Amino acid sequence: MAMNQDITQEFKGADLIRTYADYIDVMRSIYQLTDNNVESTFIKVKEILLNKYNLRTWEILNTVGRCLYFRYRYMKTYIKLYDLINRLENNKINFLYVEQIKGVISAIQNNKQIKDNFFRDYHELLKPKSLFNSIMNDDLETMIYIVNQPGFDINIKMKKFLFNIKMQFNLLEVCSYYGSEKCYLYLKQNYNFEPSDLSIAFSFLGGNPKIIHESLPLINSSNILQSVEYAIMSHNIDFFNYLNSNYPPQNICEIVANYYNLEAFLIAIDSGQISSFDKIILKFNIDDLLVYIFKKFKQSAVEKFNIIRAIRFYNIPKTIKYAIESGVSITIMDLNNVGALHLAAKYKLKEIAELLISHGLDINAKDNTGRTPLHYAAEESLDMVELLISRGADINATTHRSETALYLAQCSRKNDIVEFLISHGAK
Repeated sequence: MAMNQDITQEFKGADLIRTYADYIDVMRSIYQLTDNNVESTFIKVKEILLNKYNLRTWEILNTVGRCLYFRYRYMKTYIKLYDLINRLENNKINFLYVEQIKGVISAIQNNKQIKDNFFRDYHELLKPKSLFNSIMNDDLETMIYIVNQPGFDINIKMKKFLFNIKMQFNLLEVCSYYGSEKCYLYLKQNYNFEPSDLSIAFSFLGGNPKIIHESLPLINSSNILQSVEYAIMSHNIDFFNYLNSNYPPQNICEIVANYYNLEAFLIAIDSGQISSFDKIILKFNIDDLLVYIFKKFKQSAVEKFNIIRAIRFYNIPKTIKYAIESGVSITIMDLNNVGALHLAAKYKLKEIAELLISHGLDINAKDNTGRTPLHYAAEESLDMVELLISRGADINATTHRSETALYLAQCSRKNDIVEFLISHGAK
């Protein structure tokens, strides 16, 4: 949605929820993925996130990979979606964690041993008829058989990785986490298990209505923040609305952004729970939306907006341009002395480069390797090279390794750039 600058301030979160309903829907589909909606979710990802909102493929793959951290029941399903999205890239993007999980699944299918302790836990999780697997699949018959074996300790703490962290859970907490209603009720009725704070919070992640119903009366100050976090993570807006209306927590901006829950984010803005700009908001990566957020929280946005991070990680040129015009710091550098103009040249952001130059950035500034913006542009874009040369860039500047822009263009086989540089006196 392209917003008129004069009416932006009139928009409320509820208006934006309707405007970005398609983005909200596809993110919900990813976070609530099942075996039945992989293909439809993939189509949504391609048509909405990639084609309409211009999100980057690695960003979506990272989101899908992170879902593996807390939705193990659908591990194979997420890997299928991950592979479908990855096929859209000419050069596949591989996240180590996902590739390792594929290895575990392959080892189980081929009856191989897992030596690494980290992945041995996943082996146990995926192995048919194991205790963890029976609870995950709400296989009450198998669980009853296991817990009634002579010498079995019903108070066992199951040491498993969750969110990539080694944690210990009792059996009821595991049931709550997976939404395994039959196993949950059996343990409560036959072994007098009482829900812990973690079990209560997990119920919102597991999403089972019966377990949630039993947990709701037990919500208190010691478990509310974690409960809200898991409701946000599960993208179930009804759970979030209930908890937020009755036990509104503060400081939820990071949670809603981390799990791309735009609907919860906009509700929190309307309720006043989010009342200033935070750099993590950029994770939503929707240009028109972020322009609106910047305008709404302009004072704090000018102070907190990091132009280096914005250019490097997000495809939000309108927001970056508005931020520059609003007075954000444009002279900051990263640890390698790479500045905003270097990155604008690298990512072919011509309008932003023009704006940065017009605001006084040194066109010949060097990073720690001696590269100027022209060196970056010479490997990427003739348009950017033409702009920088027209604005006075030193065409024969050298890096600390004596590399010129012409040399880098030749190495990158950018023949059009090579010809242009030579015609303008490059040596």
